[in-house]
Amino acid sequence: GNEDILVIDTFILSYDPDIDPEADIDRDTGLPESDSIVYEAAVTQSGYVNPNQVVYSLFMDATVGPFQFNRMDLVASGDNNTNVAIATFPTQNKVADDPGSGIRGQSMTRNFMMVYDGAQAVTDITVEAETWQIDFMARLNDSDQLERKSTRDTYGRACFWEDGFKVIKSGDIYQLSAGTGYVEGIRGYLEDPQTITPGTLPKDVWLDVSLQGNMNGVSPLIEPVFSTSDQPDYRDSNGVDHYLVKVAEISSSAVVTDTRRAVAVVDHLLAYLESPQWNNVQGKPTTFPPSDHRHDWDELDEKPSTYPPSDHEHEWGDITNPPDSFLPGMIMMWAGTEDQIPSGWQLCDGEGTTSNGIDVPDLRDRMLMGAGNSYEVGDSGGRTSYTTSSDGWHSHSITVNSGGTHSHSVTVDRGGSHSHSITVNGRTLSTSEMPSHAHTTSNSLNYTVSRDTGDYDRYEGNRSSRVKDSTNSSGSSYSHNHSASSSYTGSHSHSASTGTASSHSHSASSNTQGSHSHTVSTLPPYYALAYIIKL
Repeated sequence: GNEDILVIDTFILSYDPDIDPEADIDRDTGLPESDSIVYEAAVTQSGYVNPNQVVYSLFMDATVGPFQFNRMDLVASGDNNTNVAIATFPTQNKVADDPGSGIRGQSMTRNFMMVYDGAQAVTDITVEAETWQIDFMARLNDSDQLERKSTRDTYGRACFWEDGFKVIKSGDIYQLSAGTGYVEGIRGYLEDPQTITPGTLPKDVWLDVSLQGNMNGVSPLIEPVFSTSDQPDYRDSNGVDHYLVKVAEISSSAVVTDTRRAVAVVDHLLAYLESPQWNNVQGKPTTFPPSDHRHDWDELDEKPSTYPPSDHEHEWGDITNPPDSFLPGMIMMWAGTEDQIPSGWQLCDGEGTTSNGIDVPDLRDRMLMGAGNSYEVGDSGGRTSYTTSSDGWHSHSITVNSGGTHSHSVTVDRGGSHSHSITVNGRTLSTSEMPSHAHTTSNSLNYTVSRDTGDYDRYEGNRSSRVKDSTNSSGSSYSHNHSASSSYTGSHSHSASTGTASSHSHSASSNTQGSHSHTVSTLPPYYALAYIIKL
């Protein structure tokens, strides 16, 4: 706050057998106990690497020692001996020259790099580090790059062990799976799954991998990147190289496609190379994994028995993370009952939506029509029966069978000389075809015919005399003819009625014009199956 210069001027080396070099260091840790201090000296040299990084070095020549140490403190003595930085590590030995014993000591340099905003200005260090010692940063960087390139020679551009960094979807959450992966020779490791947020779909998932560190070490930094375009490698403003590799594609319907290059390495590479999976492959490439070499399973001789199993089967329900052969919204027929519908599917009953927002249609008691021309998706219609309506001339043939007592009445109005006969459906009936009946005439001319006696009486006007004729009869049925003529002129009528008769039929043809309807079934033969939809 007072803009004072921070003066850091002392190294303290100490040894504590109880120190765990892997444990985190408490920020409130004080100076080491006096009986554990093995060496204390002023800072040999300080310099800046960039405006935010400063380096303090301690040089010990071959005359210093002997002692061992596993802790190093950087101290600002003018500020009540405040330790500014602490480092712990496995025990190291400092050997000194001992001519009498024939022991040659070694020189040793130890460094602290401090990184924080404005470090050079706060410490007022104006000397560049490279001017007073070997460019140790360049040497460390060269060492790191040598190791990285060596690893790349083994694993190629990118290689992931089993499910390491695989993108999976659980409900509405996307995650990078725990595991190991190599990108451009940089080893990345996730101890636990990492939740990611791709945002609006579709998106590709990339990993941005770089080596970040300081004088005391480097570590990989892996950050997910979401984009629909290719992501090239780049170098940031601090000169750090970043390598980008695509590990998954997420479609607009939220379907995840794994694009990693994965191998079945569990523990270490040599164990995999010694396994049957690798040894049984014919014509193996000389490098591994091969960057552009693939075999179909059927091309392999002496296939391993462990993967993929040639004669091994699993029930679908036993498989974890089965492949997404069906996309949400796909519909298929199901021959089972409703309670046998598999998980992830639903009866098309018009209830709810799929995981990608498609409304579930109600296809119960429905047949399907292909959409895309005269019909739009979601259109519905049709019926199981149809009622027709017709105007205009057409005909119907009707046959009526009737038995028992019934009668027919005919009235004819006629004037002048004439004769009468009975015609049914274009046929003139003979006497034997006629049922029991009677004829009555008016206008002073009457005939009465009795089937029981075969006689008839004729009356003319009001004359009291009559003429009686007789026909032959045999039993209750016989043949006879009737004819009547009259010289009587003028308007008169005849009525004829039939009495009881046995069962007989009438055929009639109807020609009609006018509105009427017929109801017919339009349902073809069917077999019912259920429609189910992928959720």
